[in-house]
Amino acid sequence: MKSGPRASVACIVAALISGRKVFSVYDRAVGKMLRVNGEITPENINVQDYEQGCAITGTGKNGDFDLYHGGDGSFIRLQIKGSTFHGYDYGSESHFNGEVTERSVYFHDYGKGDRFEYGF
Repeated sequence: MKSGPRASVACIVAALISGRKVFSVYDRAVGKMLRVNGEITPENINVQDYEQGCAITGTGKNGDFDLYHGGDGSFIRLQIKGSTFHGYDYGSESHFNGEVTERSVYFHDYGKGDRFEYGF
């Protein structure tokens, strides 16, 4: 998964799992704050990614989300259960999973073969 969509998904799962309004995540790997703005609810995702200048939209039901990343023109399948999440990025044809803690998102990207951490 490319870094932009990964950070957007990290922000979305942080908001959905924590139940707080989250409009940015701090990518600890690159030392950079990444911002989004818009609506993040269990039924609807409609956010603007300022870093990439694109929208991420989708719908959800019972923790299952179908998202579209306008910058890459690709779909992302996301499933949330409790404090954990997993999914599939059709753009990179790779799986991902992770968990959200009090102030961090731990994101394992199987396409990159690496783990990333985002603070919020």
